[in-house]
Amino acid sequence: VKNKYFFGLYIEMKSAKGRISIEQSKFLKDVSDNGYAAFVCYSANEAIKRIEDYYQLLTSCANQPAFCPEVKINFFPVR
Repeated sequence: VKNKYFFGLYIEMKSAKGRISIEQSKFLKDVSDNGYAAFVCYSANEAIKRIEDYYQLLTSCANQPAFCPEVKINFFPVR
């Protein structure tokens, strides 16, 4: 969902023992650098939490713009 802060959300799903490839890491960095929120999630619960946080951020920022002047989420941990 595009909004004032991000063009959208990317989530790369991995198994609990999964690893992202170099290409996936580059892709996530590129989309992050271009205004998208990007995450790697290792479980459905983690992905649900990231999605909820993303939408909560949108709601919080829409209701209190001064609270989120220049939000930047660039979080894609590499295990």
